[in-house]
Amino acid sequence: GANAEIILGVSEKNVPVLYEIWQGDDLYKREWVTLSNENRLFTVPYESRFKDQTSVVFTYVRNEKFYSHRVHLQTEKEKKELVVKLAVFRDKIHPGAQEEWRLTVTDLVGNPAKAEVLASMYDFSLDKIYPTTDWKWKVLDGRGAIGSVPVIYKDVSFDNEIVAQYFPFDEIKIVPFVFDTFNWFGFSLFSGRNFMTRGLSSDARVNLLGAASMEKSDNVAEEALAFAHDVKFQSGGAANELQEEAVSADEQSELPGFTDIQQPRRNFNETAFFFPQLRTNDKGETQLAFTVPESNTRWRFRVLAHDKKLNVGQVEAFAVSQKELMVTPNMPRFFLQGDTTGISTKISNLSDSDIAGNVKIEFFNPVTDEVMSNIAVQQQVHTFSLAKGASSAVSWIVDIPTDIDVLGVRIVAESESFSDSEQHAIAVLPNRMLVTESMRLDVQANETKEFTMDRLANRSSATARPYRLTLEFASNPAWYAIQALPVMSNPESDNAVSWFASYYANALGYHISQAYPQVANMIEVWKKQSPSHETFLSNLQKNEELKNVLLEETPWVLEAKNEAEQKEKLVLLFDRNRANLLTRQAVDKLRELQTPEGGWSWFKDFRPSRSITQYILYGFSQLKELKAVEFTDDIRTMQAKAVSYIDSEALRGFEQLKKHDKNWRN
Repeated sequence: GANAEIILGVSEKNVPVLYEIWQGDDLYKREWVTLSNENRLFTVPYESRFKDQTSVVFTYVRNEKFYSHRVHLQTEKEKKELVVKLAVFRDKIHPGAQEEWRLTVTDLVGNPAKAEVLASMYDFSLDKIYPTTDWKWKVLDGRGAIGSVPVIYKDVSFDNEIVAQYFPFDEIKIVPFVFDTFNWFGFSLFSGRNFMTRGLSSDARVNLLGAASMEKSDNVAEEALAFAHDVKFQSGGAANELQEEAVSADEQSELPGFTDIQQPRRNFNETAFFFPQLRTNDKGETQLAFTVPESNTRWRFRVLAHDKKLNVGQVEAFAVSQKELMVTPNMPRFFLQGDTTGISTKISNLSDSDIAGNVKIEFFNPVTDEVMSNIAVQQQVHTFSLAKGASSAVSWIVDIPTDIDVLGVRIVAESESFSDSEQHAIAVLPNRMLVTESMRLDVQANETKEFTMDRLANRSSATARPYRLTLEFASNPAWYAIQALPVMSNPESDNAVSWFASYYANALGYHISQAYPQVANMIEVWKKQSPSHETFLSNLQKNEELKNVLLEETPWVLEAKNEAEQKEKLVLLFDRNRANLLTRQAVDKLRELQTPEGGWSWFKDFRPSRSITQYILYGFSQLKELKAVEFTDDIRTMQAKAVSYIDSEALRGFEQLKKHDKNWRN
């Protein structure tokens, strides 16, 4: 209901100005006013007929030039805001603790709001890698834009709107030029280089000569929230001070000053929680319960709430997870077999008093959790004495064995009142390259032949070491094809290629079991000899953390190393119940991935792919030619749609080819 006030000024005498008020295409007021070297105030009272917006236009002609200025007036928008408050929130939390926070959502007046809430909390250090912006919720108010009159300016500054008009036109397609390209085989003419470093490698051991030492620093309260620490080691002098003998893992249970402490920290997820669809109750409250990851870091907590009227509110807070006594190891990403490397850790005192205690390192087998007795380390136990808010750095020199694939490292610090420990599973990579020499041996029935593998017999390398000699025998080469089927039977990704491969492998496996009873009988014997399918790498599969580490750094550890493991895979392939389940799932997934055009897309919501559709149709035709399966009505319907899609794509491709060659009829 308030009035709008507009000041218009001119610097010449007797300037006639046309004053107009418009509501869309409707004219509400028009009058001529004369201004003479003055600033005049125009008052526009609000009227209900104006609704949400109106326009005031001033027009005049001076010195044979036309001037027009439009002022766009809008009623003040109603604030669409919600107030989000943290009713229960702790900015100091304990790693691994169970937390339960409560939020309240109200309108601007304070009434409880029925809202949907998105809440998340992640490690704030990730913002250093890729800064994130605030959550924004932009809602259009539905008001249409008002066009403007063409304006000519001269020594006058105005704010104006631009009129945009869409002019339809026929699209002209130009056939692109395609040229042959040279295959550079990965060679690049650019000189850019990429480097990635993390942890300590064997090249850095020159900085760790002698024995481990400690260097103290003060004011650790802020440093405890960071992960990248510059730990300094003394390469001289420390060797004369630390002359203790290496302590083997067998003696770790008898180390002085250590008792059974709490479970080591091992959950270092960067995302504490992500709740996308919390709902408030009648009081406008919602609760979120979570387990704090076991990292010592700073967390960014964000909340976004909205209701059905598109009222929006958000809040942000920070929390710190820390313990009174903390160890922060600087772990390498991987070890090398036979390497000598350094492992360091930072010890921080965040308590209100001085503390003193011991810190030790121990190594264990992540699969069995047994302490490894074949790894020795100089001065396994260090003592520390820290003032309030101070920290110290400790390091150890370790010789990595040559016969392990993964190594567990556990660092434990303990004082009279506090303790902390952290453990990691680190992949141990071989520092040698596996070279495989193979030879095909063809022997007929009732025939004796001798074969010589020249490269193996005349080995000249001084560092080469025999690893394994394998002799594979098959009376029928088709057996190799059977052994390859389990690789495709279980889809590794939710895409059309993987799901059809699963259908193909399971359908073909069932056909083989029916066409060749001797194969099925052999599989049944294996099944009775090994009734439990969990024998295949069962310890590895039960330890998800270890399996992820090995898959990331050493994927070859999951390859079958003997014939027994291959048998286990074949038993699973010829398990009829499992094969039926995977076959039904594959058909359902292929139906979902088929687009309305009839083609199959690689992933869901992708465009149909001609090559993938042809690949699947060709696979169906192979199964039909082998008489390996009777297609159901669902499959035949999918095949008909796919053939129609391929026909249309072939026709479209032919029309495109004609554009490249005007003499295509010849």
